[in-house]
Amino acid sequence: MEQVIIKNSSKNYFFLNNLYPLKKFDAIFRSKIVRSSNLFAKIKNKFFSLFLLREIFQNYVDKILFVYKKYKVNRKNIPIDLNDLTEKYKKL
Repeated sequence: MEQVIIKNSSKNYFFLNNLYPLKKFDAIFRSKIVRSSNLFAKIKNKFFSLFLLREIFQNYVDKILFVYKKYKVNRKNIPIDLNDLTEKYKKL
C-alpha cells in the first residue's frame, strides 16, 4: 500500500522549498545511494535513505498526531462528469 503525504506535510514542504531548494538537498542524498551487495554499502544506503525528503515527511512528520485533512478531489473543478463515467464503467 502506497502512503500519501497529508496536507500539513505538503504545506511544510512548499514552505521549506521557498527557503531552500529542496530538489538540490534531495539530489545530494540520492546521489550517495548506490545499489551494491557490499554490507558497508547497504548500511551507508540505509543511513542516507533516512534523509530523503519523502521518507522524512511520510515516516516522521505525518506520524505527529495533528488533526489533518487529506486532499479530496473537488468534482466541480473537473470538466468531465465523473459520476457518469463511473456509472458507465459499472455497466461494462
